[in-house]
Amino acid sequence: MDRKKCIIFMESSTDWFIKFNFDVAVRRDFMVAAATVSDHDGSLLWATAKKLPLMDINAGEAQAALLAVETATRFYPSSKLILEGDSLMTITALNNTQFCTEWSSSGIIADVIFLLSSFSSWSATKVSRSINLRAHLVAKWAASHNVYGSIPTSLPFLSAVRIKSGHDPP
Repeated sequence: MDRKKCIIFMESSTDWFIKFNFDVAVRRDFMVAAATVSDHDGSLLWATAKKLPLMDINAGEAQAALLAVETATRFYPSSKLILEGDSLMTITALNNTQFCTEWSSSGIIADVIFLLSSFSSWSATKVSRSINLRAHLVAKWAASHNVYGSIPTSLPFLSAVRIKSGHDPP
């Protein structure tokens, strides 16, 4: 991934933000976590997917958040991160460490929170499925085509989707 290509939001000449969306697709025997990165105009810059064993849906959403944050940590460990997902339980758990998540996702949430500490600042926001559509489509496509890792951003169904979240950097 080209670091310059994925620098997303700029508040001032020294304040850079990156925005990742995450989601999970559930199949009969497995799940697929997906993460996408978009620019301030909603253009898709990068996507990834990871096959997971079948688990509780909340644990799957937490795994998708972990995939997004692991990827952001690998490329931007000191950046400011905007994390968006459509799972209320996952977003609530990330924003409130006192929130009691079910045991199946609590360890994963703890891992995500630990990794988030490497960012100079971060926010996690619950968004609608329509705002999270690309991450959802990447997860579904990867599950249907058995393709994992880096996902081509040139796929017609992804490049046709333009999303503006309206979320200003913190």
